[in-house]
Amino acid sequence: MDLNDADLAGVATAFPRRQSLWNWFWQFWLLVMGITVFGLGGGAVFSLVRLPQTRDCDRLIQPFASASLRLYCAQVAAGEQTRESLLKAIQLVDDLPKDHPLRAAADRNIQHWAFDLIVLAEGQYNDGDLAAALATLADIPLDRLPCEEDDCPRDELLSWKKTWQDTWDQAEKIYKDTEKALIDQDWDLAAATATQLLSINNHYWQVTKYNELNAQIREVRDTNSYIARAKALAEKGGADNLVKAIALAQKVEPGSRLYTVAQAQVVKFSRQILDEAETVLERDRDLSGALAIVQKIPTVANLQEEVQDFTLLAKSQAKSWSGRIPDLEAAIAQAQTIESDRPLYTQSRRLIQTWQQEIQDVGHLDRGRSLAQNQSIPSLMTAIAEVSLIPQNHPRRNEANDLIAGWNRKIETLEDQPYLDRAIELARGGTVAAYQSAIAEINRIGRGRALYGEAQDQASQWDRDIQRIEDAPYLDEAQEYADVGRYPQAIAVAQRISPGRVLYGEAQDQIADWRLEIQGESNLEQARGLSSSSVNNPESLTAAIRTADRVPTQAPQRAEADEEIERWSTQLLQIALERSGYDLRGAIEVAEQVPPGSIAYEDAQAYIRTWRSQIDL
Repeated sequence: MDLNDADLAGVATAFPRRQSLWNWFWQFWLLVMGITVFGLGGGAVFSLVRLPQTRDCDRLIQPFASASLRLYCAQVAAGEQTRESLLKAIQLVDDLPKDHPLRAAADRNIQHWAFDLIVLAEGQYNDGDLAAALATLADIPLDRLPCEEDDCPRDELLSWKKTWQDTWDQAEKIYKDTEKALIDQDWDLAAATATQLLSINNHYWQVTKYNELNAQIREVRDTNSYIARAKALAEKGGADNLVKAIALAQKVEPGSRLYTVAQAQVVKFSRQILDEAETVLERDRDLSGALAIVQKIPTVANLQEEVQDFTLLAKSQAKSWSGRIPDLEAAIAQAQTIESDRPLYTQSRRLIQTWQQEIQDVGHLDRGRSLAQNQSIPSLMTAIAEVSLIPQNHPRRNEANDLIAGWNRKIETLEDQPYLDRAIELARGGTVAAYQSAIAEINRIGRGRALYGEAQDQASQWDRDIQRIEDAPYLDEAQEYADVGRYPQAIAVAQRISPGRVLYGEAQDQIADWRLEIQGESNLEQARGLSSSSVNNPESLTAAIRTADRVPTQAPQRAEADEEIERWSTQLLQIALERSGYDLRGAIEVAEQVPPGSIAYEDAQAYIRTWRSQIDL
């Protein structure tokens, strides 16, 4: 485009104004940019220089927070030294990139916090919190712990869980065993078992729980004297002793460890009183005695309902003792008032069933007795069939069995009495043949029958009669020989009676007497022969005395032997007196042969003393 001078002049005039405006524009933006840069730089420097505040950690949003703020907040959290705070600290910085400038510092802190978790877990374990210790142990970052070739803690940490659990199980078993020994009142065993806790490698069990058990042992041992004395009384039996035992057991205070045991003993002793009452009722059939005993049960045993039920059932049982059907029916009606929610309901139903069965049994028994009155074999068999309808497990079955046994014996007696009567009649003949026929007849009564015993006694007597008839001639013949002094022949005949025969004993007595007579006669004859073999010979007289003294005391010749001994003793003393005139020592030797018990003995001893005194002079 072509410009004229005027246009050029206008442009030239306008240019300086545009240049000034342009300069001002650039200056403005340069100022704005400078302020912006300075502000951003200053803010950055300020953010790096100033310390973060705790409230910043509370508002921290991890993905957008700076690494330095996260590290700071992690250190603040770790300072609380709890499992949750230490894990939070690790979590805050664990995801920093490996090339981050603060990664090395984060790793050092994580390693330190891992060791803090180890210390915390050990502390929880020794303080008695196994669950917390195991939870802490499981959260330890094992891969952040240093692990050298000869020292790698992570291997040991991996075994801690099992070691701690095993130790805990062992300690708990010791504790429970000690508690059981306490409940069983075995103090020595409790103390010995508790001592095992001292070997447990854990402060909580070694100190806290061990001291706790020792305190319990002392307290329970002191308290137990009441229970021990109560048991000793209860073992003696009797309602009065049981009441005293309950009073002793009640002295155990509610706060005692043995309080539950004591209360259990109270209930046990009270039930024993109830058993005592039931025994008196059933064994002695003493209603008033049983009710007096049951009233001694204390209310603390909480057996009031049992006592009430027992009282009602006891009165019902007393009604049933007569065995009459109206009384049994009255007992049933009374027992039926016990409802199903009562403690002795089951027992009442059992008694009711028993009494109902007894009513049926009484009917069978009454009809059976009525049938048996005729005492004939058919009527007795019908009676047996009637009472046999009573089942074996029914209360009146024993009574039925007694009746059946009696009626069976009566039937057997009626059947077998004719055999016995005929046998007795046959035996009246009094001969061997008669007795043998009687025995054959009576043996038709079989073993186990009602008359079997009587039949066997009769048969035995007749058998003895037969033996007496058969053997009496031998004894008579032997006595005839003995009467004329032919004792060897008498003995030979008497020995024909065999052992076991009815006259065997009598024959042996006679044989013994005859042998004594033979021996006495032989000894006396021998003694006389010795005395006459050499007159006035002391040796012969002494031998004769000894031989005569062998005559048995029971022998008829004993009196005669004693007379001869006296005579020969006197001769010995006379010989000694004759010798004393010339031989005192010889006289003493002869006088010493005079036997004690003889008439001459005392004189002989007096002469001996005199002659010895003369020798000593």
